[in-house]
Amino acid sequence: MKAFQRAIDKGFGMEMDVQLSSDGYPVVFHDSTLTRMCGVDKRVNELTLKGTEGADTGGYPGTDSYLSGISRSRKGTGSSDY
Repeated sequence: MKAFQRAIDKGFGMEMDVQLSSDGYPVVFHDSTLTRMCGVDKRVNELTLKGTEGADTGGYPGTDSYLSGISRSRKGTGSSDY
């Protein structure tokens, strides 16, 4: 999150991976599964937002933290499917 805030402060763009939970909420998470980071053998899109929030990410900030920063500095967005 600090790196994203520094980019915003300096006027730079940024890239992040956002996926939808099974109940349609955006989740900032690079990997398609939670296996590597959380030890959970599930895809992000197989879990509800509450289910992803319950995964141990080792202090990885929640999606709301990232998206609130983006909304303050929004220059453009794009999307891609895995």
